Amino acid sequence: MIMMGFFTEYGIPITYSGWMQYGWPLVPLGSALWLATTFLNALSQVGMDKGYGLWVGMSAFSGLVTNFMSDAATVALIGPIVVPMGIMTQVAGEPWAIGMAVALASSYVHFLIVGSPANALTFALGVYPDTNKRALEAIDFVKYGFGFFILSMLLLWIIGFLVIYPTVGFPEGILEQATKVLETATR
Repeated sequence: MIMMGFFTEYGIPITYSGWMQYGWPLVPLGSALWLATTFLNALSQVGMDKGYGLWVGMSAFSGLVTNFMSDAATVALIGPIVVPMGIMTQVAGEPWAIGMAVALASSYVHFLIVGSPANALTFALGVYPDTNKRALEAIDFVKYGFGFFILSMLLLWIIGFLVIYPTVGFPEGILEQATKVLETATR
């Protein structure tokens, strides 16, 4: 009983701390900046190196990656890369916008079982008790979940990026603040 209370109280922070190991070494080693520059150069080849194109490209990347690993691990891994990308564009609000795009898209774990505990539980417990026949097969997640993934991404791109971002706007001075943080972290 005491152990259960410990995990209920501290389990989530401990779990998230474990996922942070993916991304934090990228910053002091300079790998995050190198990856950000590499990704930004690749995206500039197809005209997606700032604004809407960058948000769509990186949110699509985050959405795909999050189906293969945990959403928290995806953000811990991609976050230190995308924020410097937003800073390098020198567009006001870009670090915040691209960070939000990646964070929101990392929630769209619909088409693989491994990406989310909810998917894993649904799959594991989806057995008819009288026949022991599976109610769901792994391919069902792909068949139905991929459509939901596409719908989720389209809603993010249309409603989120074209309606909410322009209406709400970006925090004041975010580019300058993020630039100072990046300079401090790379010293």
